[in-house]
Amino acid sequence: MKDPLVLFYPHTARAFRTTLIGHLYEIAQVYPVVLLSEQLDDKLNELLQRRELFPRLEAIIPVDQFAVGGRNPFHPNVRLAAIAKKVIRDYRPSIVITASDMHSLFDMYLLRYAKKINSLIICVQPTLNLETIQSSRYVDLLNAYTRMPEWLPLVLRMMLVKGRKWIGHFYCHWIMPLCAGELPLNGSSSFVLLRGNSGMRDANFQVVFSARDGENYVKDGVMPSKIVCLRHPLTGPARPFMMNNLISTDIVDPFPGQKKALLFMPAEEIAFKAGSYSVITKEQRQKLYADILRDIARILEDWQIIIKPHPDLMSPSTTREWLRSIIPNGYMVDPTAAVDQYVEISDLIIELPRAVSTATFTALLQCPGKPIWALDFDHEYLGDLYRDVEGVEYIDDKEDFLQALISIKQHQYHEWRQKKKISASGKVMKFREFPDIIAAIRSLREIHESCLSN
Repeated sequence: MKDPLVLFYPHTARAFRTTLIGHLYEIAQVYPVVLLSEQLDDKLNELLQRRELFPRLEAIIPVDQFAVGGRNPFHPNVRLAAIAKKVIRDYRPSIVITASDMHSLFDMYLLRYAKKINSLIICVQPTLNLETIQSSRYVDLLNAYTRMPEWLPLVLRMMLVKGRKWIGHFYCHWIMPLCAGELPLNGSSSFVLLRGNSGMRDANFQVVFSARDGENYVKDGVMPSKIVCLRHPLTGPARPFMMNNLISTDIVDPFPGQKKALLFMPAEEIAFKAGSYSVITKEQRQKLYADILRDIARILEDWQIIIKPHPDLMSPSTTREWLRSIIPNGYMVDPTAAVDQYVEISDLIIELPRAVSTATFTALLQCPGKPIWALDFDHEYLGDLYRDVEGVEYIDDKEDFLQALISIKQHQYHEWRQKKKISASGKVMKFREFPDIIAAIRSLREIHESCLSN
């Protein structure tokens, strides 16, 4: 019997590099696969051409939906709809795997056509997942404070933010499809409104990293029967491939022989208190960061401090100058640089508030034995994402932070951790679990075919 063809679309290049390329690697050992690709760097393109790594990768088709378009916003939209229709018509895949069934126009066009030919549609979680309804409130607050006139009352600013979201939703889900000759993209989820989650549209199954993530998807409206737990590729069969070809290669230590602390810096300049949603201003945020940096430099005086800002940081040069004024010997990494080599060479990893970065999660998978801390001194709204994540130390008290730094300096960190009371996690829901994506595909395909025959 001929093996089923897999059509694989990993969404953004960042999601592909950090997570989904591992799944592609495993799939390409067993099934013929066609990759729909965004613009990738030279290293990734070179890896994909190596037949010994991807023996059954049959074709790579550029999508480039995130490339900068021209002045006419409708032209790329028409092109994306045409690509989606053509690849489904030409390849008639038995299985379609994407990062989401809702987070872009191309996702929704592609899966609409895949559903028409009864393809098995699997969406795979590409990054950390926050409960969408809470994320939506955070984004609304952020836009109200950063994109609306300050003289307007907050209530009115929030109304304008929500109104603009609805206009954007109508534009993306109705006008754009109609201009591409498609029916509107109706559904209970919307990436513009930040409503619902992947798995609520055309996906037959939604793969998540853990039962905890699965619970968040269910809270957002995804049916529990669609949820499938599958560990991150870095903890599965693809780990040697990812470590040897993406992480451990070409590592250059700019500070050989010196202990290093790596700090992840978020892009947002303001934040909000949990409960009250009162704003934490840019000045308050900078003062907090400055205090943290000075404490690290004072206690770990012979260490090198490396700061890796989020790729969305707006003013890298201004931030670099500000950091030099706080810790002159600090080293700021290019925000767009891959973080994994800095994780590999560092002895301590700290995420500054608001600690919600995927980089912290992937650092835990890449180097599970290293001290990894998530700070939340101001008890921020959605700032406790890592509170119960095993392997990440959630620190919300300044004195605990200082004691932790001292324990690192005195080589007594493990003793310090043992003294801390570890909060027990509550019960979590049970979902289907698989050891790797091949086992998941085989089982889910049987379920899908059974449903089609009934």
